[in-house]
Amino acid sequence: MDSSSGSPPGTGRVNGEGKQDLPANLALSVMIPSLHECSNILNSSVQVGGIAGSAAILGGAFVGIVVSPSPLAFAIASGIQYSAMGFSFNALRSLSIGANERHKQRISTPKERIIASSIAGAACGPIASLFNRRRWMLPSILMFGLFGATGQYVYNRIDAQELTPNTEDAKGNFLWMNSKWSPVKVLTDAEYETMLREKLLNVNAQIALVDESIEDLRAQEREMAGVSIKGNEETKPK
Repeated sequence: MDSSSGSPPGTGRVNGEGKQDLPANLALSVMIPSLHECSNILNSSVQVGGIAGSAAILGGAFVGIVVSPSPLAFAIASGIQYSAMGFSFNALRSLSIGANERHKQRISTPKERIIASSIAGAACGPIASLFNRRRWMLPSILMFGLFGATGQYVYNRIDAQELTPNTEDAKGNFLWMNSKWSPVKVLTDAEYETMLREKLLNVNAQIALVDESIEDLRAQEREMAGVSIKGNEETKPK
C-alpha cells in the first residue's frame, strides 16, 4: 500500500477536486491514439492537404503569371507548400485535440480548440519558410499561429450562434434557420396566416383587373357590332 495516499500502487491519487489522477504509465498510454483514430486522422489530413494544394495550384497559376518568370513552376511549388501545410495543420490539430480529450475524458472546450489550432498553425510556419527565406521563420510561426487561432475562434462563434437550439421554440427548431444568413425562415402560425391573407388579397386584386379587362373587351365588341349593323342598314337600297 502507498502510505502517502492510502491507495494501492498504480491506481493513482485523489486530487484536491475529489477526482482520481491517472498513473503516469496509464496517462501516457491514454495520450497515444489508437490505430483506428490514426487512420481517420490520416485520411482527413490527406483530404485537407489535397484541397489546400489544389486551391494553391489554381491560385498560384494566376499569381505566377504576374510575379514569376515561370508560372508553372510557381504553381507547382505553391501546391506542394500548401498541401504540406494543410496536411500538417489538420494532423497536428486532430492529434492535439484527441490527446486532450482522452486525457481529460471529455470533449474539448472552445478555448482548448483555439489553443490546439494555434499550436498547429504555428507548426506550419517552418514549412512556409522553407519555400521562402530562412529569416522568415519566426514571422511565419507567429503569423500562421495567429491565423489558426483566429480561424478557430470565428468557427466557434459561428458554431455557437448557428447550431444552438432555440429554447423559445417548442418544436426544437434551430437558430440558424432564423439567422440573416439562412435562405429559409421558420414562420409562426400567425406569420403564416398573415402571409396567406396577403397572397389572397393579391390574387383577388388580379382577378378584379382581369374582370375589368373582360368587360372592356365586351364593350368594344358590342360597339363594333353596333357600328357594323348600322353600316349595313345604310347600304341597303331604298
